[in-house]
Amino acid sequence: MHDPHTVAFEIKYPWKRKPCKLWPKGYRATFITIWHVDPEKDGTDDSCGWFKRARHGDEQMLARIKKDFRFDFDHGWFAEDGKPRLSTIAIGLGMFRVAAWEFYNHDRRRTDRFMNEYLYDIISFSENNVDSLHNSIVGTYGFPDKEERISYFAAIVYGCLLRWTQPWYKHPRWHVWHWRIQFHPWQNLKRRFWDRCSKCGKRGFKPEHGSAVGNWSGTEIWHSTCDGQAQAAKPDKEAA
Repeated sequence: MHDPHTVAFEIKYPWKRKPCKLWPKGYRATFITIWHVDPEKDGTDDSCGWFKRARHGDEQMLARIKKDFRFDFDHGWFAEDGKPRLSTIAIGLGMFRVAAWEFYNHDRRRTDRFMNEYLYDIISFSENNVDSLHNSIVGTYGFPDKEERISYFAAIVYGCLLRWTQPWYKHPRWHVWHWRIQFHPWQNLKRRFWDRCSKCGKRGFKPEHGSAVGNWSGTEIWHSTCDGQAQAAKPDKEAA
């Protein structure tokens, strides 16, 4: 499980800070950050589909794509031992065309338009050297069970279709009901004068205290000058 917070938008100050070695052209600090907080309805940190995967789509559609992949898997793409019969690009294009044919309900015009529009993306995803279908197609790390392999390819390709064809206004960043607004001036003011160090117990985080340090869960914060010290005892009134 990861943090369900994702930055949806940033509103920056209209002016720039003075140029420095790190930012020779100046830097516009963030005034307000708008976070999308995923409700984790399916037990993951991306139930809204910020990064669309096959599980965010239609299960019946995925099942039909798997069925079509199963036919082409044995009759054109791969040999009985799992090795590819065609080039990586040819197999990648074939997978996307078969999936698009189902995705667009056997509409040839829309399928052809999709293939033309995303031709470069499909070719790149088929065999680029960073993150692609290449290793799975050629079996760089061996060939898993055929059904497992078909399910993997179908899920990957269907996920790409969902991401690439999603209208901009349906992206989760526009889920206003999931927004959490971070107002940086107030946060900085609160940090400087009111927040309490969980190590020394003093309030305020000023330059002489160094930067603020916190734990992974965000439940504690302390001065960097206090880092490594034992946690201060709670005040009597809090202990009571």
